[in-house]
Amino acid sequence: MYVSEKYKFIYYAPTKVASNTISFIIENYYEAKGFCPSDFDKEIGDNGWPPNEHHSVFLPEKYIDYFAFTSVRNPYIREISKYNYLVEQSDLQKVYEEIGQMSFENYVDWVCKKGTVGFWRHDMWKMTMKDMLFKQPVPQGCVPVRVDKFIKCENLKEDFLSLPFVKSNYKLKKILDSKINFSKNHKETKFPDSCVEKIYRHFLEDFKSFDYNEKVPVYEPVKFEDLKEIKNGGMNG
Repeated sequence: MYVSEKYKFIYYAPTKVASNTISFIIENYYEAKGFCPSDFDKEIGDNGWPPNEHHSVFLPEKYIDYFAFTSVRNPYIREISKYNYLVEQSDLQKVYEEIGQMSFENYVDWVCKKGTVGFWRHDMWKMTMKDMLFKQPVPQGCVPVRVDKFIKCENLKEDFLSLPFVKSNYKLKKILDSKINFSKNHKETKFPDSCVEKIYRHFLEDFKSFDYNEKVPVYEPVKFEDLKEIKNGGMNG
């Protein structure tokens, strides 16, 4: 999670929901800093899940009055994005090597297999967005997570610019239009009909909670080159 004490907000980042774009903006424009359980552990002697700052989800009591927001995404498109990312990462991270050898259909079977395995670097890819946000352990000195605003990836620019601490300008619009993506290759670009029912059942909670329907939308990959453009000119253009 990311916290800005100056602007008094918290951002929670589930996997593959435009979190790289949003974290880039709030770190560079709004003095937000990543906050992970190990940081908090120094104060209260407890641990949260997961242990990295980008996807950590917990709410320290001292930030209880901060504005909290998160981002969500159509579950079908999110699964394609997750799969493409993990396939690419399987060449770089041994922990994803087995997943990288899977077809998309086999990956869907793995995601939908009941239960987690007790290893967060696998479990976080299997969980619903809602569970990742609201069903994490509540460490000592914290309160249950709440969210004031849900940003939809499909409406990223408009939703982000509507946040209470944001003042629209050309630079922000440029970054939000470009988006940030770390994947160079997109192995899967169309959601197979054979997987629709499985994903709909597994992520039913997300479909209903975040108002997505059962129809599969078109997947539009974000090009890797967009990241270069943002880093080279997004903050100065």
